[in-house]
Amino acid sequence: MIPACFSQPNTVSSNNTANHQVPQNLITSIYQTHLCNSPTYLTLTWSKTLFSHSLTIYATDSFSITISLNPSTFSFFKSRPGTKSIYLTHHHYQRIKLYWDFTRAEFTRNSAEPDSGFYVAISCNAKLEFFLGDLHDELTRRSGLALTRQLSEPTLLSRREHVFGCRNYVSRAQFLGTKHEIGIECSGGVLKVKVDGEIRLVVKRLTWKFRGNEKIYVGGIEVEFFWDVFNLRHVQVCCNGRRRAVMEGEVHVLHRPLGHVGVMGDFLC
Repeated sequence: MIPACFSQPNTVSSNNTANHQVPQNLITSIYQTHLCNSPTYLTLTWSKTLFSHSLTIYATDSFSITISLNPSTFSFFKSRPGTKSIYLTHHHYQRIKLYWDFTRAEFTRNSAEPDSGFYVAISCNAKLEFFLGDLHDELTRRSGLALTRQLSEPTLLSRREHVFGCRNYVSRAQFLGTKHEIGIECSGGVLKVKVDGEIRLVVKRLTWKFRGNEKIYVGGIEVEFFWDVFNLRHVQVCCNGRRRAVMEGEVHVLHRPLGHVGVMGDFLC
């Protein structure tokens, strides 16, 4: 199991810090892939606040880069497709090239991660080794790189979300190649889990059942849902000059047969 599954969320810890914390949506995904013929774990962190929107790509002991997704308010300074060459320090200083395009990216529910209309790609020695997004033809037109049958889809090992919401939030998970919508509602001491709009799990009396796990089935696939709201507490968060009560907790969904985490989340509801 990935240790990050049950690490403490980096969220508000006191009323004082909560009052000054800027609401931030974070989505962190860890992919297993290959760079320059070496197994690599890539961490992609999508971050969105009222004032910024960015993507950070990180490979342990190799490189880290942050890309701004914020378009300028001036029409002639709109965000444009970009590229950057990076030398990998732990791969005999081999050079990779990073490509991205978010000019047509579409987002849902104020998510930090785009659903469509974008691409992020990495090449080594003029060979495409990592691709994320749906604009394959656009990448080929701009770079000359093409998707090949030898390019395997990066394996999503974990996905963690830290979102600000009001009693519920919706995320996406992928099990055996099939995407599903995971909805989590928390109110009145009751935790509800929905999959594709249908209630699959109801946990009552969270005061006593603050930590546990249950098996649910999604499309015939066994999925295990974990929750840990032992530190659930009400705090005051200041937003747009107004204070509102929020609750803080942590939930996880684990696809046990493959050992892959489809979606995890820290939630403020």
